[in-house]
Amino acid sequence: MNTNDITKTTKKVGNNNPIATQRFMADPYAIEYEGVVYVYGTNDSEQMTDSVSGEIPVNNYSKIRTLNCYSSKDMVNWTDEGVISVAGEEGPAKWATNSWAPAVAYKEIEGQTKFFLYFADNGGGIGVLQADSPTGPWKDPIGKALISRDVPNCSGAEIPWLFDPAVLVDDDGQGYLYFGGIGEAEDREHPKCIHVVKLGDDMISLKEDPVEIDAPAPFEDSGINKINGKYYYSYCTNFDDESTRPTTSDLGIANIAYMISEDPMGVTGWSEAKSVLDNPKSYFPEMPDNDNNNNHHCMFEKSDGNLYIFYHTQKMASDAGNTKGYRTTGVDRVTMGENGELSAAMTMAGVEAVSTFDPYDTIPAATFAWSEGTTTVEGPDHGDARNNRVLLSVDKGAYVGLEAVDFGTLGAKSLTMSVAKENGNGGIEVYLEDCDQRSLVGRLEVTETGSEETFQTLRVNFDKALTGTHRLFFVFDQKDILVDTWKFEQ
Repeated sequence: MNTNDITKTTKKVGNNNPIATQRFMADPYAIEYEGVVYVYGTNDSEQMTDSVSGEIPVNNYSKIRTLNCYSSKDMVNWTDEGVISVAGEEGPAKWATNSWAPAVAYKEIEGQTKFFLYFADNGGGIGVLQADSPTGPWKDPIGKALISRDVPNCSGAEIPWLFDPAVLVDDDGQGYLYFGGIGEAEDREHPKCIHVVKLGDDMISLKEDPVEIDAPAPFEDSGINKINGKYYYSYCTNFDDESTRPTTSDLGIANIAYMISEDPMGVTGWSEAKSVLDNPKSYFPEMPDNDNNNNHHCMFEKSDGNLYIFYHTQKMASDAGNTKGYRTTGVDRVTMGENGELSAAMTMAGVEAVSTFDPYDTIPAATFAWSEGTTTVEGPDHGDARNNRVLLSVDKGAYVGLEAVDFGTLGAKSLTMSVAKENGNGGIEVYLEDCDQRSLVGRLEVTETGSEETFQTLRVNFDKALTGTHRLFFVFDQKDILVDTWKFEQ
């Protein structure tokens, strides 16, 4: 497998995991804002910039200085919100070497909603970016690490891995940041390497010194949720077995565990740790048996009251023959028992759509549930906060599909698309339910525009109005066709 094969890796139509396949994405973190779910994650694909002769290098994360962002209203059809530049000369945090494992929150400050993105600079510190929208543009408000080795209780002896933040803004507006990892700590059962700190009212300063959380057998990957008035701290357990941590072996190896407290800093104590999600290898045993099957999660309570867990696996990469540590993000439901106990599992089916998809809005073409032979690239600036991406057909016969598209009872009579093709002509075929010729409902004829930056508006009228709720597919009969937006009309 080489670096060009990522567009050929796909998920079966009907499966909703992983949520996106255009770029590898790990360490997911989710928020909801104004009815839209935004998921942020480590851009594993950036590690491929270290490729020699097209061969994929082992993912050691050293080249990663950007993050990915995807959004969805229905949890199934995802819009590629693009790559967020974070560290190094190309990013706002020029002091930072890397950007891993983001955590995002928002808060109203002086009458304006502000968004805060916390990231790990390798294993030695945590930075913060700020924006006025969930998609940026992002700036570095302090010009240095928010959490560094100079912060009290954050020395290498106390927190071997100073990374993997999680953030909570409580009901009273107080912010809390959680972080840490075990490294080579000698005490594998109770290394006390996880810490929490109160954030300043501005979310970019510290109000107090960090204090430890005695999480049993931790490895990395902090998570925090307030559910039914109680605080759930979650984390990934370490890779040690019964010989090195015998009394906590029931938590499992590299599983996601959680503890419950009556307060966000655990002053009143934490409950006994229990597992909520096993290691990816437990669900996908066909994956290679190596130490790279790490586990990283984010639990997320949607406004409809349902609880979800986002996580990463190497399932997609290994299915395509890539066993070098590249990860994609999935999401599944979490079940809560009567006593507040949590349980979840990783699946390829994923979650069902929580709502139907409205095709009468102007839709970014980089929105879909399934794709093969396509990717997304930077597109024209529409003057809003989006880091606009456009859809690109990499192969002849490439397609994208959307789930639960609701055309209503009146139905759609036409479709318009904003399309560019530098050289040659082609076509985009429109199908309902599947890509069988019996399901073909229309075709847009694509003519040469002379430039990848010159978009034309194409239109197709349907012989019969499209009604009801269907899966929708766009199929490209030529490569190098770019689509910016599309919209159905009644």
